[in-house]
Amino acid sequence: MSTPTTPLGPKTDSLSGSPRKRRTLVDGDKLDEIIRELDRADDLDDPTLRLAVQNLKAVLSEADLLTQQLTPSKKARLGVEIVQASSLKSIDDAVKIFGLDYEDDDPYIWKVPEGPDVHLSPEAESLLTRMRRAKFWNRGSAEALSRTLIDILLFDRVEAHQDKLAARQLSVRGEVPLEATVSATRDVIVKGNADYALGYDPALPLDAKGFESISIVVEAKRDIVEKGGSPIAQTLAYMIGARQKRMNLTNPKRIVLTTYGMVTDGTIWRFLRLDGTRLLVSTPLILSELQGRSSIYKFVDAIVRSAISLSPHTTPQRQFPATQERWLEDIEPPIFGRPVVSSQQVSDVPEKDVFTSTDDYDNDELKDIEESEV
Repeated sequence: MSTPTTPLGPKTDSLSGSPRKRRTLVDGDKLDEIIRELDRADDLDDPTLRLAVQNLKAVLSEADLLTQQLTPSKKARLGVEIVQASSLKSIDDAVKIFGLDYEDDDPYIWKVPEGPDVHLSPEAESLLTRMRRAKFWNRGSAEALSRTLIDILLFDRVEAHQDKLAARQLSVRGEVPLEATVSATRDVIVKGNADYALGYDPALPLDAKGFESISIVVEAKRDIVEKGGSPIAQTLAYMIGARQKRMNLTNPKRIVLTTYGMVTDGTIWRFLRLDGTRLLVSTPLILSELQGRSSIYKFVDAIVRSAISLSPHTTPQRQFPATQERWLEDIEPPIFGRPVVSSQQVSDVPEKDVFTSTDDYDNDELKDIEESEV
């Protein structure tokens, strides 16, 4: 006996039982109403026309926001050109596409952080030395083998600066999807997956994809100079994507937009800093050389410390920069061993600004967690 079949009807929501509605970028009824208002307007000074224009702007703004939330495949169907970050041929291409200020010369060379040497834990240092000297560990044969050195160094520095009293701690994720919109056209998106990203997990583990306040991206390569693409350009695209993601946040109100990048094959390291449109890139540093190793340790340590300092998520005292200007003048420079650049004396400037307003938090759960810990 054959099993009776049930005619298929429209798909329904499993909770409400009502048919699912397709989400549109622009509400057709709203658009029709705006057009009717425009038809009723006799001249440009007509209040009806002004109201219609205001409504039109609101609808288009909503459509733009919804466009940002679409998946890459849906954006492609809407005519948005998707470019893989790995296809960028050179850093010059990335600089031109994103309208950045950079030249391969002073003053765009990022100098090694000043100050005392940074020492890894004895265990990390010993393992790095053994792996560098091992003849049987052919790092150049595959990208996966080059990542081991990166893992050890990142792990050691992030662990060294973990604060158990912090509401949330800086964490490391791999294969993090990021996309950067080309602002000049807004119909071109550069996308890909960053090998490593350092940011913050959600205050409550409800959203597995909720990785916030990304300020560092790291690209691991088998060879730091690969044919067919530029690792630095790829990393730069991810840095811009991370920064655009931070800029889209409505809370906290005070957000530092400086973003950092690292490109390495485990042995040769280069470091990037992006602030506004100004890009700084370090010279190549070699882990197997004593001076290069010292510089790499300083860079990684200072970048991790900066990522923690610029985030509003990390201390019960709610200490984080008031403004981007404050960050650039008084807070970031000492981390990299540089003198502050403000006109005020260092002794008159607190190391960090302190805020207690609950408006500076991106969700109520985080606010409650921090208040309970103080």
